[in-house]
Amino acid sequence: MGFTVHPDRLQHFGVPAHAFVLITNTAHAGHAKVVPDGAYESCEVVTYDQGDDFNAMVQRLPQPAHVFVISPKCAFAAPTPALLETRQLSAVRCHSTPTSHADLQHILTAIEQTDPLHQQTMAERLFALANDSPQLTLVDPQYGTEAVLQHWRGDHEWRPQAGPLAEWGSHQAVPAGEISLVPCGASDAHGSASRPDRHLLLDGEIALRGYPIVHAGEASPARRTQAHLYKALEPLTRHAIIATVCAGAITQFRAAEPEAAPAVTLFQELLARHPHYRTIAEIGLSFNDAFEPLPGNHAANEVCGGRYGTVHIGIGPQPFTPYHVTMVCPGLTLMGKDSHVLVGPPLGT
Repeated sequence: MGFTVHPDRLQHFGVPAHAFVLITNTAHAGHAKVVPDGAYESCEVVTYDQGDDFNAMVQRLPQPAHVFVISPKCAFAAPTPALLETRQLSAVRCHSTPTSHADLQHILTAIEQTDPLHQQTMAERLFALANDSPQLTLVDPQYGTEAVLQHWRGDHEWRPQAGPLAEWGSHQAVPAGEISLVPCGASDAHGSASRPDRHLLLDGEIALRGYPIVHAGEASPARRTQAHLYKALEPLTRHAIIATVCAGAITQFRAAEPEAAPAVTLFQELLARHPHYRTIAEIGLSFNDAFEPLPGNHAANEVCGGRYGTVHIGIGPQPFTPYHVTMVCPGLTLMGKDSHVLVGPPLGT
């Protein structure tokens, strides 16, 4: 089974271009079908494999162009705007977790159905509510947890991945549909990270239950280790653990239900080897209502918004931890001023 790319259906490319380029790994190129409809003067498939110079490859591509990257086998750092020139680039979330051809087709269908203008409106609403709130509060009524985020204090930055690509030289991870609050100095799309000691000003308790994701980095061990970690976290799809957080650092994990005990044990083992797993590396707000989460360990699940939008919590800053753990938590509600809900189920539902 392969996967099919319809260039004309990729609405997030916001500026018309003459050329469409699909970059994928050699192992997948024979399974990729590109179906042009005449919107582009040319469509081509370019292969990218371990050891290739991604930036040099991009510089050889035609201009102006839309560049669509599907690279399950090889990571890359997003080129700078100066290097992209009159090109726009989007990359499918498929490298940090195992991704089959069937998974890719599911993801591609969601990308086609994503409305970038609607996402832009959602992002603007979230920014307006956050900017109007002196602090933000994370609550989970089922487990009685609450944590307060001082988003106006400290050294933080918002990173949006939503809406259309509006300018040449811009890039985006797809499916899009999230805004993340991260400490300044955290790893960015160009692969740079400088300050693992920076923390979000977050205090309280957070119930972690929903969709666990174990992201591998370039320095991560084999996929089988990643699978082992995910298996220990899989009970969190049904049962919660509670993280106690002080100034953005996790001081304790405890199981809210006995079935979640393996996840607590795993985090304790990770902390014993890598103290940076105490760090809340990201608080993400997701609002892609076109993406249905995939069963299992999948990076794209990070953007699933469902009916109300979701909060996801990132634990462990890469590359300072071998894996980055994300918990997508549909039961969490993020509230701002006057208890206005930014994302998550309204209280009482």
